Amino acid sequence: PRKRKKCIHSVEKLLVSNGKDEEDVDVQEVQDTLVDIASEIVDIANTKHSQKRLLHLFIRVIIDIISTTITNKNDDDQDQTKINRINRLTTALCKLLVNSYKINSESVLVIESISVFKRLITECPCKEKESVKLQLITSFESLLEHENQDGTWAVCLSYIAYFTSSKSQSTSRQDPPDLMKVFVDNVFGKEIAPKYLIKLSNTFLQSASQTQIDSILIPALGLKLKAKPESVIETACQIFMEMNHSLDAKTSTEVNVDVSSDVEGSNALLSSVIKQLTSSKEKYRTFATELLEKFALLGPNALDMVVKAVSSALGLKNAGGSSKGSAVISVTLASSEHRFAAFTVLTNIVLILNQSIISSDSGSVEHNIQERCGLNSLEALSGVVFDALVLSLGKQASSSTKEVGIACLVTWMRFYKALGGDVVLSGYTNAVAFLSKPILESKPGNGGNDFRLRMGGLCTVGECDEITEALLADFFTRKGEEVKRGLQSVIDASVKKHCNSAIVPQIDGLIATFILLLKCKSESDLSQSLKKVLMSGSSPITSKTSFLYSKAMIDATSTDVVVKTLLHKSIGLASSLGDELKSLVCLNSNGQPSAASYALAASIACPLKSRSLSSTLQNVLECVLSNALENSKASGALATALLLHTNEVMTEKNIFVEDLKSSREARESNDVGNNPLYYKFDVNTKSIRDAAYLFLDRITDAEHFAQALVLSHFGTTSKATGSAQRNSLENHTLDILSKIEDEGIALGTITEYLVGLIFSKLSSEESSCTTSDSIYACVLSLIKTLGIIGGTYDPEFEDDEDLDTQNSKIAWSLCVQELAPKLSKSLLDVLKDVEALSKDNVGLYQSFPGKLYSSSDRGKGQNDNGKTTKSKKGSEEEEWEKQVKQEIALKKAAENKTMTEDDMKLLQEQTSERLRMRQLIEVEFYRSLKTIETLCLSDIEVGNSILPVVTNSVVTSSISKCEAMESLPWMTDLSFQTLCSLASCVYEIEEMYSTSVAKSLLISSKVGDAPNPLPSPCPPAASTITEVNDFGDCLSGNSFTFLFPILRSALTGPRTTSGCEDALVLLDRHSELIANNEAVAALRKDMASAVLELLTHDRAQTFKDPSPTDCLINIFAAKSKISPSEMAPLLGQQGSLGRKNCRRASMIVLSSILADNPKLIKTNPLVESRIWLNCFSSDHDIKNEAIRAWKTGHNVSEENELPPPSKMFAISLTPLLSNKDSDIACAAADAFASAMEKHQGSIEKNFTQLFKSFIESYPTIAEEKKEQILDTQKEKIVTKPIKAKAATKMSTLS
Repeated sequence: PRKRKKCIHSVEKLLVSNGKDEEDVDVQEVQDTLVDIASEIVDIANTKHSQKRLLHLFIRVIIDIISTTITNKNDDDQDQTKINRINRLTTALCKLLVNSYKINSESVLVIESISVFKRLITECPCKEKESVKLQLITSFESLLEHENQDGTWAVCLSYIAYFTSSKSQSTSRQDPPDLMKVFVDNVFGKEIAPKYLIKLSNTFLQSASQTQIDSILIPALGLKLKAKPESVIETACQIFMEMNHSLDAKTSTEVNVDVSSDVEGSNALLSSVIKQLTSSKEKYRTFATELLEKFALLGPNALDMVVKAVSSALGLKNAGGSSKGSAVISVTLASSEHRFAAFTVLTNIVLILNQSIISSDSGSVEHNIQERCGLNSLEALSGVVFDALVLSLGKQASSSTKEVGIACLVTWMRFYKALGGDVVLSGYTNAVAFLSKPILESKPGNGGNDFRLRMGGLCTVGECDEITEALLADFFTRKGEEVKRGLQSVIDASVKKHCNSAIVPQIDGLIATFILLLKCKSESDLSQSLKKVLMSGSSPITSKTSFLYSKAMIDATSTDVVVKTLLHKSIGLASSLGDELKSLVCLNSNGQPSAASYALAASIACPLKSRSLSSTLQNVLECVLSNALENSKASGALATALLLHTNEVMTEKNIFVEDLKSSREARESNDVGNNPLYYKFDVNTKSIRDAAYLFLDRITDAEHFAQALVLSHFGTTSKATGSAQRNSLENHTLDILSKIEDEGIALGTITEYLVGLIFSKLSSEESSCTTSDSIYACVLSLIKTLGIIGGTYDPEFEDDEDLDTQNSKIAWSLCVQELAPKLSKSLLDVLKDVEALSKDNVGLYQSFPGKLYSSSDRGKGQNDNGKTTKSKKGSEEEEWEKQVKQEIALKKAAENKTMTEDDMKLLQEQTSERLRMRQLIEVEFYRSLKTIETLCLSDIEVGNSILPVVTNSVVTSSISKCEAMESLPWMTDLSFQTLCSLASCVYEIEEMYSTSVAKSLLISSKVGDAPNPLPSPCPPAASTITEVNDFGDCLSGNSFTFLFPILRSALTGPRTTSGCEDALVLLDRHSELIANNEAVAALRKDMASAVLELLTHDRAQTFKDPSPTDCLINIFAAKSKISPSEMAPLLGQQGSLGRKNCRRASMIVLSSILADNPKLIKTNPLVESRIWLNCFSSDHDIKNEAIRAWKTGHNVSEENELPPPSKMFAISLTPLLSNKDSDIACAAADAFASAMEKHQGSIEKNFTQLFKSFIESYPTIAEEKKEQILDTQKEKIVTKPIKAKAATKMSTLS
């Protein structure tokens, strides 16, 4: 196979270039090689792509060989050789096309091959074209004569028919074969040919002449249908289907085929096929219906014959179905199944006629159909159908068959009205009387199922309400007042039934309401009872809501076609009748949607054949919204109702699926999708999205705008990327965002609602409802869309006044400035509740529902990971065995123990508490992390921007060691997974290192207030620092903020971790970001603390370029203003009051700061005090640097004496006199004395204060003993096992 593929590539290349690009290549030899292996290549070509390539290759080679043969006519032997090569290639070509249909079930390649032949023949010289066609015909005829195996005859017939029709009439052949005879012999030979061969020969069938069909095909077909009808009917159906394109309304091809004489002639096709309507097998009845449809459209009078024959079979006498000399049709369709097939035939025929009406462009409708079908009077034919259907339906008992029959009757009546038919036709009058009979009964409200079938079928069949209204006008014209009274009585009966039982939808009442609304012109035409029924829709759904908007009616929208069709139409008609009815769709004072809003929402969500919002429903929504009063907030009401309805349906669907899978048998059968009740919960996702876009154009408040935004992503997933659906969502959302600024919609309110929706708060009034997984998926999809849009905006470089970026800026603000902080805060709040769960709380959460839990039960029914055995993924045998044991144990426990009232009460409390914990753990905790992950992965720019905001909450969740985290490892895994996703948004580092970065953050996270030093070695941290250093430039401020804890931990502790030597270099490199990046500026204090921590250890001396002191200077050298809190490390125990290196470095940095801000020493007393203190240090290096800083701050030269401090020096120096560091205490004493010397006027005051402080601080004997006891207790608390545990933790994380 590899050599064959190489040969194919070589031949394709040579044929395209014609050998011009290759030297010493014999094209003839390559063609010969292809001819030799052609048959083998066809056998291994099993994909569409390979078959298409071979198709083009074979045809090109065939044309090239024929052209060469025509050009060089010298040697007869050589010509014969070339003819043999052509025959072998044509054989391979036909075999390829047959195999293509067997594999792919498509005949497209036959049509494509004909177009390729046509194109290549056109490229031949004019004088050769006819010769090429003649040679091709000869070759395929030869193949047809000698090779008829594997269905190649069908392809040959199509090719011969095409080339013969396109060949010039002057080019004649001797004794051409009778192709129709060949076709009949192969189709009706020893075995009946399968229908795919009929499809392959469609070009031949469409070009067949009337003579061939009448003299050869029809007689053979008629004989076979009489002898073996069940064996032939499928093939016969396919033959007529291929010839029937001439009457397809969408096809412009005209085929002059007339089988009218054969339908009821001596061949008796019609009689043979109609008999199959009585077959006991549904398959053959279906083929018979399809064949009768084809007969009806092939030739003049054929339609008349077929329709009358079917009408006669339905029991209509004198239908006129048989003409003189034709076979008598004596078939009676007695059973419901047989009549069902007849109704289907008549329905499909009238649908084709309706399509003819729609497609007619010129002339009268009847004239166009007469030209197509050769009819004399469509009205008379319709009358025959009316009489036959009314007669048959009057005897019909089966409800399903009767429903199809009524639909057929209504369809013919609509066709008749579309033709402009008159009411005086007796058949039409009988049809109207038949349908209106249930209305005119003495008690129409108790008329059973007939009213629903007849009037429901009349109102639901077809889409044009104008024709429906015309039909209903005929009902009212006939007996108007009686019909009106009858419909009103139906409504009154429905009201009573609804009061007795609200669980059954009153569909009869809906039908009657729709018909009366269709006839009403204003509100005054409504009866009081009907008006009361309609007006109840303006209030929220309660037990007093009328049947029209009841819960049962709303639920029926997904299952009942009448409700699905008429409910929204009724609301639309009612809203246009008067001012009172205009407020049907509204929000009440509490913000709850009205009952009519829920009804319309259910109509939007109900599944339809068309997945998009239907034009009728869209017109209803636009009518309702345009007629609604301004204070009703109709768009917001519909958005809220639609969100609540879809959430309810999806929640019920999840419960239904869980219940089905609760038993072992259901899980093993895995037939949830085959359950008919499953489709009760199906919704039209595309319709919901289309309706949401309609609402968004009219909503002006933030909460309802957010609801519609979520609905605009219903049925989509955040995982889809680059798809057409995702691109459409982005484009629509981008256009919608412009309205936020235009209407002044608050971004904060939108994000608050989205966060509430994530945590199961659908609206401010529906806090008890839980957000389903489907609605939560919509929120994630919306967040992804907003992130993708917001990722195109860069706040550092974009112009805020640029109109082209306004929508992107809004999306960026929603994601980064509004949503991320709220999600981070929510996660921290949820984490506090999770950490508050005790051991017993977690045990109750993991226990089996319905069983009383006690602390002694903890661990039972759980696997090693803390999850229940039911959730463990093991082998099927193990799961089955454990499930059986659990079920047996539960049954025995239930038999042996009867719960007391106290036990039942406790069980209810435990159930409630378990649900609360499920909400906390499975909803709030899980969704918090998944939402943050979705937001950061929506776009890397957005993900990078939110790093400073969400990192702390995710890291805190990841390092939490609470009872819930220990017992449920998936919570820790999910936290770490989210942290890895955040790490992947550090776009300066390759994504492959995101796991190492996440591990480094966990290791370096703070334990309490002190930074956690890195263990040695620590490969994750080493690889992270190496990657950052290899980047060679400053990271973005957000990336540096994310990675800073790793650098801080690398600078903490007495030892330098291998591979982390560049931590100080990286810290110094990014100090320049403090001036222009808010995120990094907020880290200035922590950066200074990290360097001062390093200076407390001897290893600080190993850092030279830069030194820790240089790094500190750069941290505070930024031109931005330095706040007192940022200077705290320099003035506290880490800096000026710390160890020698820290004090010296602090003085150097303070000197540098004072050089740029000399007023700082006078405005900040603590700065003055610390420098003045260190001017009297016993260490000369510290003293000299402090004196230099003091003089720099007072702007005096080094030769001058020290300027005096401020008179308030005693306040800050007095506490330092008792410092544990003796050097600091002595320096404070010297500084205090020197300051008093320089301020002699305040000596007495300062001494008095000093003595007072001394006396107050003097320890007593009791206080000394108390301190000794406290110190002893502290030593006992800090024991060795805790240290060992901490060490184990660090080694595990590393």
